[in-house]
Amino acid sequence: MVRDVFEEVKLGFLIVGHTHEDIDGCFSFLSKTLKAENNYILTNLMKTFMILHERLFIPQLIQKIPDFKFWVFGYLKDGPQLLIGHTDMHMFRFFVDSSSWLAMQYKVSAINLVWSPIDGPLIRLWKGNPDGSPKLPIGVPSFVLYHLIWGNDASRSVEKEKFISYGLQKYMDF
Repeated sequence: MVRDVFEEVKLGFLIVGHTHEDIDGCFSFLSKTLKAENNYILTNLMKTFMILHERLFIPQLIQKIPDFKFWVFGYLKDGPQLLIGHTDMHMFRFFVDSSSWLAMQYKVSAINLVWSPIDGPLIRLWKGNPDGSPKLPIGVPSFVLYHLIWGNDASRSVEKEKFISYGLQKYMDF
């Protein structure tokens, strides 16, 4: 379903080594503070960050994230039309082309004047329906548990449960 919310979206990634953002100052101050005190559990770290932050800020423990990869499975192009060669690019442009397809172009950096592909067809991200329209995912992505620290190693599940239960209780007590 095309909602016509945006005509064009440009997405840019900073060059490695040049990623200084406002939040870097906050983490620098936090790093100095942590050298002087012990924080053995996540909730204590969150509390320290709240105390140091100038504005009202309540860190959140992320437990679930949208499963975007599963949601678009079967809709993204594959086989010889699979999107490749885009990993070294830093700028992306997404837009709806004249045939109502979501298309993408890219360039190495913001200072490049020309979007690629230059002469070839635009990069279409979705598979097509028999009528020639794009095959789009419907609904919204479902959520999956996010295991920040341990990954998906099932052998440590008891340890995970104890840590999360203890940490959540400390967070709730705080």
